[in-house]
Amino acid sequence: MKFDAETELGKQAVALLTGLGWDVYQEVEIRGQVADVVAVMGNLRWIVECKLSLSLAVMGQALEWLPIAHYVSVAIPCTKQRNTKARTAAISFLRWKGIGLIELSKTRRSGLRSITVEPRLNRKAHTDFIKLNERQKTYADAGSPNGHWTPFQETCDQVRRLVAQRPGIILKELIDKISHHYQSKSTARACISRYAKAGIIKGIRCERDGGSLRFYTEETK
Repeated sequence: MKFDAETELGKQAVALLTGLGWDVYQEVEIRGQVADVVAVMGNLRWIVECKLSLSLAVMGQALEWLPIAHYVSVAIPCTKQRNTKARTAAISFLRWKGIGLIELSKTRRSGLRSITVEPRLNRKAHTDFIKLNERQKTYADAGSPNGHWTPFQETCDQVRRLVAQRPGIILKELIDKISHHYQSKSTARACISRYAKAGIIKGIRCERDGGSLRFYTEETK
């Protein structure tokens, strides 16, 4: 049976990695690009790109992740045409670069036998570029063509939680207490105040109190 969409393939990849003991995050934005799957085990990070064919495009995506993750793999559907020259050349390229290959089936239980090529360990991976949060586990399925949990959404979520805990909090204190995605506090203050006034940050409102801008939940009077 063929996979009808990359999200179906992604679910099988998630099942495989979870079964192997990895903690899985889906559709993770990293430096402006989105990885289908980021799997975590201790300090290790494994990025997996899920595509319906072993194309140059997916191998190119995998190459970009090599400096960032300890392991990088591509996940594709199993195929009966296993001895073609194109497939042999692709697998040789993956082994040369240290990229793993996972081949999945809708009718076969996921397991170690799905890993055709083992990824090579990169001990010098720059994993600090990978920012994870719990929402990325379930917000969007791996392989989704659009929609992923963004750093901006995470900042807005933190703003809402803090304002709910501290109604009337002033802007400076709000920025000091959250872990925002902006490069500086001054940029964060300017953007958060503008977006709050425009209603872009849902669930909160702001009021001018003398020289201070105070934040409340929409339910707070």
